[in-house]
Amino acid sequence: MRVFLLTTSVYAFTWIFTNYAIIDLPLHSIWTWIFSLIVVEFTYYWTHRALHEFNILWAAHQFHHMAEDVNITTTIRDSVVDLFIYAIFPLPLALLVPPPCLMVWLHNSVVGNLGFLEYIINTPRQHRVHHGKNRYCIDKNYGALIMVWDRLFGTHQTEKEKILYGVVSPTPKTYDSMILQFGYYRDVWQKFCKVEGFCNKMSALFKGPGWTPGKPRLGDINDVPEVDYTLPKYSHDPYIEDWKKIYIAFHSVIVVLAFYLLGEHPYIVMKWPIGAGQYLLLDTLMWSTRVAHILSMLFWFVYCCKHRSSDTSADNESTEYTVVGKGVKDVESETSSMARRNGYKAIGDYNLKDRTRTARHREVDNRVPKVRALADKFPHTHDILLLFHYHMTFMIILCSHGKLCFSFIPARYVFIGMTAMGLFLVYAFKGFLGVAIVAMVTRESASNSTGLECPGPDTTIDNSNTNTRGDFDWDDHQQATVLGCYFYGYIVLQVPAGALAELFGAKWIFGSSILISSVLSLLGPVAARWGFAPFLVTRILQGLAQGVILPCMNAMIARWMPKMERSRGISVIFAGAAIGSVVTLPLTGYLCDETFLGGWPAIFYVLGIVGIIWSVLWTIFVFDSPESHPFISQREYDYICDGQGVEKTSTRRRIPWKSILTSYRVYAMIITHFGQNWGYLTILTLLPTYFTKILHMDIKTNGLISSLPYLSLALVSIISSYISDKVREKEMINVSNLRKINNSIAFFGPAICLLGVIFAKCDTTLSIVLFVIALGLNGFCYPGFNSNYVDMSPDFSGILMGICNSIGNIPGFVAPIAAAEFYSKGQTLENWSHVFYTCIAVYVFTQLVHILFSTSELQEWGISKPADDCPQTTNIYNSKTTKLERI
Repeated sequence: MRVFLLTTSVYAFTWIFTNYAIIDLPLHSIWTWIFSLIVVEFTYYWTHRALHEFNILWAAHQFHHMAEDVNITTTIRDSVVDLFIYAIFPLPLALLVPPPCLMVWLHNSVVGNLGFLEYIINTPRQHRVHHGKNRYCIDKNYGALIMVWDRLFGTHQTEKEKILYGVVSPTPKTYDSMILQFGYYRDVWQKFCKVEGFCNKMSALFKGPGWTPGKPRLGDINDVPEVDYTLPKYSHDPYIEDWKKIYIAFHSVIVVLAFYLLGEHPYIVMKWPIGAGQYLLLDTLMWSTRVAHILSMLFWFVYCCKHRSSDTSADNESTEYTVVGKGVKDVESETSSMARRNGYKAIGDYNLKDRTRTARHREVDNRVPKVRALADKFPHTHDILLLFHYHMTFMIILCSHGKLCFSFIPARYVFIGMTAMGLFLVYAFKGFLGVAIVAMVTRESASNSTGLECPGPDTTIDNSNTNTRGDFDWDDHQQATVLGCYFYGYIVLQVPAGALAELFGAKWIFGSSILISSVLSLLGPVAARWGFAPFLVTRILQGLAQGVILPCMNAMIARWMPKMERSRGISVIFAGAAIGSVVTLPLTGYLCDETFLGGWPAIFYVLGIVGIIWSVLWTIFVFDSPESHPFISQREYDYICDGQGVEKTSTRRRIPWKSILTSYRVYAMIITHFGQNWGYLTILTLLPTYFTKILHMDIKTNGLISSLPYLSLALVSIISSYISDKVREKEMINVSNLRKINNSIAFFGPAICLLGVIFAKCDTTLSIVLFVIALGLNGFCYPGFNSNYVDMSPDFSGILMGICNSIGNIPGFVAPIAAAEFYSKGQTLENWSHVFYTCIAVYVFTQLVHILFSTSELQEWGISKPADDCPQTTNIYNSKTTKLERI
């Protein structure tokens, strides 16, 4: 209906202006548009003000103000009558000015003070006042684009104290589209009938909503109650069945696609009747749904007129009142009186699964004979009507109480998905250079730069000279330095990042890190052409920026993941890291072999752009903790809090540095982390070089084959974590032993596989299979030692990760240099075997340390204590008061 009315309005306005304009304004002149802006703004101001100050018009507009959050969905929260008023009132302007276009960015709670612009234009900050129900917000800030008329006519108000959004009168506890849009008309009618005298009756219609006999025209501002910040944010937040959420999400996708089609094929609009054509395209999937929509409107019209409440019992009597198609018994007097006040009773529960009518349906059929006759003639009419009732209802849900289109996805899943994508980018930035450097540097003759023990398709035993010209002439040691310099910066901020994340929240630190890395990625090709040193600086700065990622991530995991889902959550997140390599390595090989954006620079640009887009989405959709998430459902919030398993305090915390730094368990974790990264980073950075120099793969094949081990890693990490969580739920084994078993598989398994690679020698297929198995088994480390940080200390897991990851990533630059010392003497199988033997020794030694000294038990210092100047407060995960006030 919104699309239909707005399209009709634009078409009618354009048609009138084209054919009947009183004055001929030059459209190319800036003064025409300034004049048009002033006229349109003046008309909008008084139309909008009338919607607030005339009770009969407020009945249409109050639906827009029922939203208890202000965001982009509030823009489209309009009743049918409200849209009709906005479509009709501006039409006389068509005799003077061109069709108006107004901005829709006003509805958001993110943009703050815009400085001097606040005096010129209408900003989100000023429009938030308009939507507030605080006393100082009532009947203020009506302007659309500029605030001139508000300041001139005395209705301007700046934002002062915290604003609560919504309407002053009680909001019906339902998402029923008909009640929300038209229920207030019953109140207007009752008020009209109640007052005596013609003047009073007209006043009930054409004075303000707060007017009563003897009061000012707009009512007494002191009658507006003071806002209560302790009440729950949402007056109505029911449980919605998943299939209904999927339906409306699917419908929303269809609407977006329809808009795209209209943009790509505008001639469609010209071929169809201008309004009905777009409405049919946007609001239907097949002809039967259009018929069903018309039938549902007729049904509701007859139903609302004839099926009035006859309940005269006391307010505290139980009333059956349907909320979003689900019948509930509500014995609270407020709900009972609200249902009677709006004059409607629900259709009742209807079981779509077995197609049975309830007693309430039979009662409705008896009251509305025509509907019953229609249902008898068309057996599925009730199904279609109910489906479209759901359609209208859930369109309201999407625009109500801050529920965005993705709100049916649990908030912790959004966190997991966005964090996994963040690690995707981190490991893409970290690992893509291993393949790109093959195309960046000059490859000299086969006898000097490649091994001849394993003949490839482009290499023969006769020592032929094959030169491949790259942009840079870097020797093996310079290449090793380039591959490892990322980790010079990476280890610096690990510990400070953990502390900052624990004290101030990790969201902004995490997001800023990816944004900075993305910008540096865009600068990478330019820096490389400037010289070897500038390129090293960009890589070091990238490492420095990304050094905060894992500590921040662990701090957020501790707040978001219930303990029984912790291993799975961590594995899915780290699977994003593996998938980052799976996607990036073949993509790098492909782009380096093409001319797009100059070949190898393309991957720098692609990752930089994707990283910037991710940073924007992270800022919008992710929050530091469940307590700070404005859209999380109470059900999920309670589930996360109850599933934490330990008490977390909401006080300013004293970090037990002495206990952490003197704990031998922590040093065991440092050694384990060091061993994991030595093996993993050696493979990540040097595997493409091994495939090129020893097995003689071209760059495209190299990128594709190099990604296979990481695909195996992603799959195994998720499966192993799922199994580990199930074992933990059934308490089949001690948690510490479970972690050690997983980590033994993750360390001893790759060690055996690397030993097999040494003996496989030139067998390319067997070597690839062994590398795939090696990294696949390494995926057991995620339900292994990687889960220990949160197990040992939920409050300081970020700091633990910072300490261990800082020292544990030293192999990032040591391992490539150590390997270069071996293979710089010659690209031979024997020299590369020394690289693999080193990895095997590190894997075995560090895992023995892990078995002997590590633990998954909660440490005595693992839960924070309040600082001396900050008294202990209640447990935020058990306090009902905090749950009530969390938003």
